Amino acid sequence: MSIRRIISKITGIIDRGRSRIQDRWNVMRFMDERAIRQIRRCGVVSTLRTYRYIEYQRTRVVIGEDEKRTAFIVRAIYNPTVEDLKTYLPVSGFSSVDEWLETARKLHKREPRVLCLVYVPAYYKPNRIPKHILEEVEFFRKPGGG
Repeated sequence: MSIRRIISKITGIIDRGRSRIQDRWNVMRFMDERAIRQIRRCGVVSTLRTYRYIEYQRTRVVIGEDEKRTAFIVRAIYNPTVEDLKTYLPVSGFSSVDEWLETARKLHKREPRVLCLVYVPAYYKPNRIPKHILEEVEFFRKPGGG
């Protein structure tokens, strides 16, 4: 076996290992039907998560069982207050803050610590988004961030 082939095999193993680690941390799953409907309706959804997310981070979302899309974290609020939850409730897909928190606790099996506003370009429909949230998404979409 040539040295070139050995190096190719080693770098292939390293690359495959690295991508597995990146995929593990960069995938956001949406399994609740209300959140899935919200994504498909306007391309923007607010979600409660237990893991840390960074604003302007590109991520991969899995919608339902197997639909994969590229998405972006527009806003990440750590330890959100009830006021924060009320502000982003219109794009959560839920009808009340209590229902939203209850579902998040049930899905994650612990208290959610991060409120994320997620933008999915494949489904984006600006005419269906409340104005105060649309401004944040449009600011994000502009080249150079504003």
